[in-house]
Parts: sequence; structure tokens; C-alpha cells
Amino acid sequence: QGDRLSNFLDGQINEFEIVGGNTQVETNRIGQWLFDDPTEPGKDTFIYANDAVLRSGASVSDGVAVLDGRNDHVFIRNLPAYELETATVRVAFTVDTLDGTNSGVNVLDRSLQTIFSRDASGFGDGSHLTAWVDGDGSILLRHQTETESFLIDTEAGLVTAGNELVLVYQIEEGLGSRLYIDNGELEEIGFIEADMSLAGNDQPWILGASQVRSRGDQGDRLSNFLDGQINEFEIMGEDFFDFW
Repeated sequence: QGDRLSNFLDGQINEFEIVGGNTQVETNRIGQWLFDDPTEPGKDTFIYANDAVLRSGASVSDGVAVLDGRNDHVFIRNLPAYELETATVRVAFTVDTLDGTNSGVNVLDRSLQTIFSRDASGFGDGSHLTAWVDGDGSILLRHQTETESFLIDTEAGLVTAGNELVLVYQIEEGLGSRLYIDNGELEEIGFIEADMSLAGNDQPWILGASQVRSRGDQGDRLSNFLDGQINEFEIMGEDFFDFW
């Protein structure tokens, strides 16, 4: 009936929401860091409010996280919600300098600058993931299972100094993964034909520094710092193409 009401509110209802099932799937976007609010520089705008920490001098200016290439980085602690079988990672970034070197697939080469890293030394429980910009403007991405490393090494010149690039990495459970650049339209630049995921990985997300030598879930022994800016970073749990 919904009758015989009492105890009425003197005020306003600003929002009301009912979310059923798996919240992270229903909402799709799991984390979003826009770096556009200097009063809350690491603010996560979405449901988990998992604010990033700007470390070692990293700062926010003009809507981007500014990194100096020496030790600045952005730290995002791990949440169980990020351990996904199907996921899309999207990052907009700018590199200030490139040295012209082609490092091949040597993930420790000094010419590499890290875009994002959720990684550690060895294989652990799998799902370690790092993406770099090489000195020749190519993108190198490494994604691991519990026993094997898979690499995407793109053509040179995709990244140019001073110009923003939007990188999208999509993982489909049982179908492998694909790497895209987003210039208003998605352009595929690489793929992995293996069953990849983000599940079982409890490393933090670090933007602008590599964790490939890190111990366990410590997020230490960082290297290959980015000289540039992280403009946006997002983690999504549904199919990118259905969402964007």
C-alpha cells in the first residue's frame, strides 16, 4: 500500500541509486583520474573514490599530472575491483623528450619511458602489465601470464614529443588483447593472441614509472620515469566499444 506515512524529511534528495549484481560491471567505469582539480590533485572521480597519490614532486597543473623524468610518479593503490578478466585501460599522455633510440624489447633499457605499470619482478600470479614509450616514438607493452611474457612492439613514430597521444588497451576474457591509439577513431596497433587478464595481480598502478624490478606488492625499485604529463587515466570493466 505504501500508506500511513510518517517522519517526513525537511530537505532535499540529491541522488538515489540502486545497483544490482556486480557493481563494477553495472557501472562499467571502475576508476577515472582526470588530474583537473588542483585542490584534489589525485581525485578518482568514480565509484570507489580511490584517490591517486602524487609522489616525489609530481604535481597537477593545467589539468595534467606533470612528471619530471627523474623520480616523479603517480601511485594508485590496488583494489580487488581492478582484478578483472575483461577490462579496458585508457590513458592520455604527453612525452616532452625522445632520444631517438630503438630499444627493441629490452624492458630495462634506459631509453624507455613508462606510461603505466602494474608489475613486479618475475611472474608472480600473472597479469603483470607495463607500457612504455621508446626513444624512437614506438610503444612497447608487456603483459604476463604466470609463466610467459607477451610483448607488443609497435612501429616507430607513433609518439612525438610535445603531442598528446591516447592509448587504449583492451583485454577480452578468452580472446586475447588489443592495443589501440585513439585519434577520434580507434586504430589498432598491436594484439596478443593468448588468454590475458588483470586478475590475480595485486600490484598498485603506477603512472610514469616502471615496476618491473619491484618486490611483491611493494611498488618499489622504480625505473624508467616519464618526462612529460599524464592527462587522464581510466580503468573500465566492460567492452570499450559498447561504452565509448
